[in-house]
Amino acid sequence: MSGPTGSGPRAADPPAVDPWPRTSACAIALTAGLLLLLVGALGGRPDVALVAAAPVVGAAWDLARRPAGSVRASVRPADEGQTGGELRSVLHVEGPPGTDAALLRVRRPGSGTVEVLVRVTGTRELPVTVRTVRTGPQELVHADVQALGAGLATIAEPVRTEPHSVMVLPAPRPLGALPLPWRLRGLTGAHESRRPGDGGGLRDVHPFSAGDRLRRIDWRVTARRAPDLSELYVRRSYALADAVVVLVVDSRDDVGPDPATWGGMRPVRPEDATSLDVAREAAASVAQQLVAVGDRVGLDDLGARRRPVAPGGGRRQLARIVHSLALTRPEGEVRTRVRPPQLPSGALVVVFSTFLDDDAAQAAGSWRRAGHRVVAVDVLPRVRDTTLSDQERLALRLVSIERADRLAALTAAGVELVAWATGDPWVDLGQLRAAVAPPPGRGGRAVSRLAETLTTGWRRPVTPRAGLAAWRSSRRERVLVEVGATVPGGVLRGAVALLGVLVLLLSGLTDVGPGGSGALRPLLLAGAVAALALAVVRPAGIAPGALLVVVGVRLLQDEVAVDLRTCGLVLVVHLLVRTAALAAQARWGTRVEVALVAAELRALAVLQLGAQALTLTAAAVLASGVPGAGASWFRLGAVLAALAAVGVLGLGRWRPAGTGSEPGA
Repeated sequence: MSGPTGSGPRAADPPAVDPWPRTSACAIALTAGLLLLLVGALGGRPDVALVAAAPVVGAAWDLARRPAGSVRASVRPADEGQTGGELRSVLHVEGPPGTDAALLRVRRPGSGTVEVLVRVTGTRELPVTVRTVRTGPQELVHADVQALGAGLATIAEPVRTEPHSVMVLPAPRPLGALPLPWRLRGLTGAHESRRPGDGGGLRDVHPFSAGDRLRRIDWRVTARRAPDLSELYVRRSYALADAVVVLVVDSRDDVGPDPATWGGMRPVRPEDATSLDVAREAAASVAQQLVAVGDRVGLDDLGARRRPVAPGGGRRQLARIVHSLALTRPEGEVRTRVRPPQLPSGALVVVFSTFLDDDAAQAAGSWRRAGHRVVAVDVLPRVRDTTLSDQERLALRLVSIERADRLAALTAAGVELVAWATGDPWVDLGQLRAAVAPPPGRGGRAVSRLAETLTTGWRRPVTPRAGLAAWRSSRRERVLVEVGATVPGGVLRGAVALLGVLVLLLSGLTDVGPGGSGALRPLLLAGAVAALALAVVRPAGIAPGALLVVVGVRLLQDEVAVDLRTCGLVLVVHLLVRTAALAAQARWGTRVEVALVAAELRALAVLQLGAQALTLTAAAVLASGVPGAGASWFRLGAVLAALAAVGVLGLGRWRPAGTGSEPGA
């Protein structure tokens, strides 16, 4: 038996999917309204038909303006190089003609999800900001965009944006005085050296010799030592010089505050700053302060085999260093260096490391033995051990003891220590600046505090003087979409409840006194209350339509009457249906833009003025044969309502030149 060939019958194509289907709220309101219109028309009840006319006409008008086209959404960075603390991006949303709104679900791993229902007519760009403690390559937000048609009657398929990443530069923090090399070898700068020259402090007073400048003659000393002016004395000073500082970052370790994540089996929480984030911030802060006073700064990485940044000065050098710091990251398997990197003679070396192993400590000790002044900056975040098991606490204790011994050996070798994340760098670095000789075998205040922290297992509480990284770690990341004024979705559901109560009062459902159909009224009231409660909890369901049907049944129990009470009922029912349609697209915590609510109210005003004109006309017709019923006033009100509807519709169609699609334009 032969198999199927290419010329055989092809499988049937899948049915086409409507790209803009009706929303459930629109379909239910339209169905319930058409039912009441049919009952009112066949039963000769204009009051029942008038109550359902506005929702039906509004739904039909919105469906007639259904958009035809696809929705586009994208996320791009607001700036190429962003500074730590905030991730700024722009969410671009473009909808076809007829689009009224868009539901945005903006999220970032670890930062939660933010839902915003905004007004979108055409194209709109929304700035998005995420507060973060991380630096280096970072992923921007993701967004799911679901557009809504005119009157929120139709809805499009959700569109997901493509992922993008951006380079977040470390944000330097201001520092005070910084330590200097023991010997300044520069030729010009802002620091006083030990070489004779100009610009520095007083060196000594010396007899005038060939080459001395006349303006340096000290006439007071000359008059005191040689009253007869047989010899002149000049004031000699020290020369000014710049410092050469090399920042050495240990990028081999990138650990967070939770020791359970140090093995790499569990990821670090996005709201926690890692040791590399602290190192980037510390190195950028030191570089900014040094460049500001005219020193030359270079950068090297113990964990990467790339060309170091040669020492230099100026803003371009600072930008180069900050960008290189943002690029530092652990690179594959760690290879042990045979010897530490070569440094300029007489340079100050600042090592940023966690000192969890011997490599960084050995390099710092080697540089100190070579005659450099070495400052070791501990960038390990404040450890959080509250969730550790007994075995993990024991392992942390062993690691902390080894680390404390390693730092004590560095102190004994003459390396000065500063705790960045758990101490006060401003004070500690200022104390090192005041030091005039290497501290052999003795730690300073920072060393004693660091040793105390290590030996107690990092259980000291965070004090107000704790480092900036520890303060940042306590903050939760948050996604912020910059839109106009907003209200929470719970306010809309509360408005549904309030309007439902007004419907119960105006329709007479609360009147359960004796009568011909008195036994049915309590059942209608119970059904209306149940439908109202369900409409508040789930406005996208059948509850608003069920409440509309209950109101029609209640009106059928009374005689035909079209009066001001009917006008109020027509208004409140229409408001209830539109508010429920808006609340159906928003959860309790969804932020709804006020501009969207105002646009929906403008559209409702046009329809409602027409409905009120029709209602007043019907009232005038029914009251024309009754003396003193006010038929003339009803006719006047109908004419004014019709004129107002035409005026509002005309103003809505007219738009001045230059009016944008964004709210408030």
